[in-house]
Amino acid sequence: VEVAFFKFKMKVVLLLCSLVTGFVLPPKNVNRNVYAVIERSSTNEPIAEKIEKSSSVKLTIPVSGAATKAAFKAAASELARSRPIPGWRAKDAEKIPASVVAREIGPEIVKAKAIEALSETEVHGAISRLSIPAVGQARFLEAPKDIARDFEPGSPFTLCVCVDVWPEEVLWSEPYDTPFEITVERTESDQSVRAQAMDALCERYALKSLPESESYQAKFGDAATVDMKPFELLKNDEDKDKIIKGEPMNLAIGGDNLELILEEGKFLPGVAEAIIGLKVGDFVDVPVAFPENMPREKSLAGKTVIFQIELKKIELRRIPSPEEVATTMLNTTLDGLERQIDETVSAAQKQAGTDNAADADDVNREIEKVLAQRVAQTHLPDAMVTEACRQKFAVMLADMRSRGTPDADIQRMISSEGFEKYKKVTLPQVQDELRTKLAVQYIAKDRNIKLEQAEIDDQLAQVKAQYKDSTIDDEKAIEKISDELTRIKVCDFIRENYATINIKTIAPDEFPEKQQTASVA
Repeated sequence: VEVAFFKFKMKVVLLLCSLVTGFVLPPKNVNRNVYAVIERSSTNEPIAEKIEKSSSVKLTIPVSGAATKAAFKAAASELARSRPIPGWRAKDAEKIPASVVAREIGPEIVKAKAIEALSETEVHGAISRLSIPAVGQARFLEAPKDIARDFEPGSPFTLCVCVDVWPEEVLWSEPYDTPFEITVERTESDQSVRAQAMDALCERYALKSLPESESYQAKFGDAATVDMKPFELLKNDEDKDKIIKGEPMNLAIGGDNLELILEEGKFLPGVAEAIIGLKVGDFVDVPVAFPENMPREKSLAGKTVIFQIELKKIELRRIPSPEEVATTMLNTTLDGLERQIDETVSAAQKQAGTDNAADADDVNREIEKVLAQRVAQTHLPDAMVTEACRQKFAVMLADMRSRGTPDADIQRMISSEGFEKYKKVTLPQVQDELRTKLAVQYIAKDRNIKLEQAEIDDQLAQVKAQYKDSTIDDEKAIEKISDELTRIKVCDFIRENYATINIKTIAPDEFPEKQQTASVA
């Protein structure tokens, strides 16, 4: 058990360093034409042929007589080290004739050991030479006893195995570019935050124009350019309502050519209201009382200052619509603009610890569900599914250990039975993830969606900074980063062109319960 746990921990370290999160990545530079029978000019070369109605390939691998003899000898020596051979010492296992070991232990056992060794070396070599995108371990096509019956040391031998491969063909129940609708949930407060962010953006791009008449009087909503000069307020014992200006003051508040948006409550109290009704060139004195708890300009705490305001320019403002801002001013689509606001608001909420609402990730997850459903007919090799489950299982156990779960409890889970239970629970999720990955790869290739090297380099730098105390395999990290960036780009492409997003607003007290349920599931 201790040895098994040690191997598991090493595997977890490798998985984490490789940034494995549950997907089985197809090998790079694979030969996608391998599914046809590969003709070779020499009979000593392996042959691969597709097995009908499956994502598997049959490998026929010729093994030379010299290789079978060497494998049989090596197998006999290895067995002799662990089993007593009459008249021989274990340390002399290499010197014991293979025929003697076979006579004492049984020829079938030695043959099986030799075939096992050959399968590891020869199959791996054939897969590499033929550039087969293999997934999982190869399987014999015959029963072990039948294979051993045909095996004779020193004679040529044909090894026939079956290996699952990364699916070449993606079967769509309907084309990926068929329009569809999805629904995401947001709390009422969260939807309000996004609406406010959109309003603020539209305000920023307000269109301005000069009034037609020189006698135009300022109104709420206009933009006013003013000079503001601060003066001391002198006491007037005879008429307390009369404003008497004293000496000019040197303050950070005020200045020349200030642009103010004439909205009630903006800037300093009473200033915008005092400008309403003025014409260009008019002056007005506005008393401003500062609070006792001034965060800045503490010298003004509790004092009243007179601001002499000269109105120098009035501009009419028109707030453009969100669609106008998107298409005319930002050169994007309304959907693209809304997505940018989603991402900005979500990032701010996460930083503030208030991210309880649906964001761009929620939309992408719904898009991925649609894509997975549309390729549900695509065959997933058992080896691919099992390997993806194993990876998720290893990551889960590593996460449990990092959260303080005792090693003894984790060891009890490391068993075939424990894995099979986990696989049964996670199987639907893993299958959907794999189908989504197949769909994303298909769309990226079909639409020529590519990544910029700068994008990958930037993400790799962030990963290395985050895991600076760990050794990162650059090649595997880049592969995983490319996969994730491609997924996001494909989802963005689908969202902009074929998806209609419906927002379902729910009460805030409903959202945490929904999150908790999803987490448990």
